[in-house]
Amino acid sequence: MFRLSGSLIVIVFAEGEGIKLAGYCESWLGGAHLVVSCDVVSAVVTGHVVAQLRRECLSEPQSTTAAGAISTYIAAKDRNLPLLMKRAFVPDCELQMQLLTDAISFPSSAHGLENVTDVLVRSFGLQYDNVRTFCLSRPAVDRTPRFQCDWLVGMSNRSDGGVRVGCGEYTWDFDAAGDGRVKRLFIKIELMCVLPASYQAPVLQWLSLVPYPWSSCSEAWTGLPSFDALTPIAQFLRREPRN
Repeated sequence: MFRLSGSLIVIVFAEGEGIKLAGYCESWLGGAHLVVSCDVVSAVVTGHVVAQLRRECLSEPQSTTAAGAISTYIAAKDRNLPLLMKRAFVPDCELQMQLLTDAISFPSSAHGLENVTDVLVRSFGLQYDNVRTFCLSRPAVDRTPRFQCDWLVGMSNRSDGGVRVGCGEYTWDFDAAGDGRVKRLFIKIELMCVLPASYQAPVLQWLSLVPYPWSSCSEAWTGLPSFDALTPIAQFLRREPRN
C-alpha cells in the first residue's frame, strides 16, 4: 500500500502476521537534505512512527540561511512540494515578475504565502514536469538582506512533451534580522526557448549533468546541445555573470 501526503511518503507492507512499515520523509532545513526513515515490524507502534514522520514534515519553520531558503524554494518548485514553501518564505511575502518573452505566462505579482505558492508551485506543477532550476551563483555569506543571481531552468510540458529552456535573474530580499526566510522575490524572465517533444531526451540529459541546484554559467554551458533553438541560451551563459 502506498500513501502520499505532501512531502510525507509512507509505504506499508504486509509481512506474516505483523506489519512492516518503511517511512520516508524529506525536508530541506538550512539547505540540507534530511532523510528520516524507519523499519518497524509491529502494528502497535506504526501509528507513532507515522505521527513522528508527519511532525518532521509539518513542523514550524526554523531559522535558515540565504542559500538554505533558496534551495528550499527550488526543491518546492521543481518537485511540486507546496508544503516546503513555508520554510523558504515568510507568511506575508511578495512576488513580482517581469517577463521579457511571450513564450510563457505568469501573473505580474502575488502577495502572501498561499498566493505565491499557487503561482510558483501548484499552478506551475500542473503544467510542467522534469523541472530543473539552477542558480548560477551562490550567496557568499549565510545572512544577507539581498542577493541577486542569474538562473537557468529546463522542463517538459505535461500536455505535449515539448521542452522549454529559460533563463533570467533572481533578486531575493531576506528577513536577515529575523529567521532568514524570503520577504520578497523578484523574477525576471529574459528568455524562454520552446522546443518540440523530439528534443526532450537530449535536453533533459544535458540538464541532468549540470550541478544542481548551485551551478555557474560555465558549468551549465558545458554539454549544452548545439541546437539552433538554444543559441540564445548559449549566448546568455557565455556572457559575464551578474554575481
